[in-house]
Amino acid sequence: MMSAVCLTAYFVYDHWNRTKDSDGDGIKDIDEINKYHTDPDSRDSDSDGISDYDEIFVYNIDPVKPNLNVKQALDLGLKDCIGIVRPLDNDGVQDGNERGFVKLMADSKKVLVVPTFLNYLSEKASDGRIADDELKCLNVFSHLVKGLYDVVFEKKFA
Repeated sequence: MMSAVCLTAYFVYDHWNRTKDSDGDGIKDIDEINKYHTDPDSRDSDSDGISDYDEIFVYNIDPVKPNLNVKQALDLGLKDCIGIVRPLDNDGVQDGNERGFVKLMADSKKVLVVPTFLNYLSEKASDGRIADDELKCLNVFSHLVKGLYDVVFEKKFA
């Protein structure tokens, strides 16, 4: 009878251990340790302000490397454009040009519906960096697209 109690206790403990989520982030501790290599005692293993769960399951970004450009984009309401910003986080550092790129996107929200503009942004960010000359060209193109958008919008709905 004692062995049945011990066996039951073992299975209960084993089940608890496999389903335990110490930090409450929605990821089991066993998966955090063995699969994602995140800290089971921290909701945000890389301290970038985005939970491990969201990094893995929502934004498909590395949960153990800071994603500061994605965080800035989220803070500026660019949730639908994370795919464009994601490559800029390859090095885990946010430089001034990357910060400027994300701000430019936020300042250009109304024209982010223009496919050509989105494709241009994606192309420039796809290599994981924004050079000085690229940021200058992006600013010029953004102003051009905004200007054209305003003219078309005003004529169409005026």
